Amino acid sequence: MRWLDPDLDDGEWANRLAEYSAHLDAMSPALPAEVLDLARNGRFDFHDAQFVEAEVDVPAEKVRLVADAVTPQGEWHRLTLHFEGATVVPENYQKLAFALGALYRTTGRFGSTGTVIHYQEVDRAPDGRFILRLRLWPFHEFEVWFRRVASTDVPGDRPARGRKATLRVTPSRDIRTR
Repeated sequence: MRWLDPDLDDGEWANRLAEYSAHLDAMSPALPAEVLDLARNGRFDFHDAQFVEAEVDVPAEKVRLVADAVTPQGEWHRLTLHFEGATVVPENYQKLAFALGALYRTTGRFGSTGTVIHYQEVDRAPDGRFILRLRLWPFHEFEVWFRRVASTDVPGDRPARGRKATLRVTPSRDIRTR
């Protein structure tokens, strides 16, 4: 993450959050509405959104992320983000699959939970694409670099605990085993 690092102390966190907010303010006039929505938690609050699945089609440069997220009014929705002209950074799909598919034992009455989004940032890449950075809980972070994003959502119930997310990848070349 460029700005939102959970290891910062409260004072440094406040400084970094102010820097990120100023960065978004400066970029806002040039951001499409869907990208600004990702940056500002407009329709959905991505904090604690739980992954359902992710799909990466490397040759087609498409990424699809599906997560259960809550609206500012407290209603749960299944949100699907469709990225075009997209790549995942770093391109370590094994680590990403492990992070998305892991279940974690929690204390109290909740049992276990799957991977959730802890923080997100939106930025601009040197090549003109947009960047969505996602910090996951309890570990891993990755970026989606993209040219366009569209979203669909369907109202739903609070996600079930103990559900693993899946990752499907269409590789850029034919991978064969001997």
